[in-house]
Amino acid sequence: MNISDVRKILDRANRLSESAKTIQGGGSSWSHTFEDGVKTTYILNNVKPHIELEDEILNVFIWLWNMKDYFKGTLETRGYDPNKIEKLIDSDKKLTVCADIANGIKHGSLKNSRSGLYPKLGTLSYLVPSQSMQKLEFRGNEIEMDFKEFENIEIKMSVLDQSGNEIYQALSLIDHALNKWESIYAELQNV
Repeated sequence: MNISDVRKILDRANRLSESAKTIQGGGSSWSHTFEDGVKTTYILNNVKPHIELEDEILNVFIWLWNMKDYFKGTLETRGYDPNKIEKLIDSDKKLTVCADIANGIKHGSLKNSRSGLYPKLGTLSYLVPSQSMQKLEFRGNEIEMDFKEFENIEIKMSVLDQSGNEIYQALSLIDHALNKWESIYAELQNV
């Protein structure tokens, strides 16, 4: 492995991160049956389906964690101790949380937690301010929404500790990890 391989993976993670922050899409719909038996269908036009956005966020976490192997391989190729990367990760609580999330995704659950928090991702949601609502229409058992000014719509996905307390927001954790990896990449160029 070499520095150009690391750059390719960093660029991929950055592209995936940007895609995970982009809410505009082809639309989404689902139905929910309430306890009283009333079924309501929700139609959200012009936004990505929840599941697609969730997949993108999960993929970013996996690629962010896979990146460590590229850094370790590059250090090893240059004759340096690859465990330096492990030590850098362990010294940054947010990177250890990213590691735990990626390993939880990969294995389905965590037996050991690098961060000690046993984190997991919460439910994905959108926070839509009124200026971003183009249309809100109620038709019998259907609710249809159209959106505009997508840059004002927030994507929320909590990172929860083992007690269910929010410790981070997924997208801000991803930003932190990307910035940290970019910083390590810059250092690695001088090694």
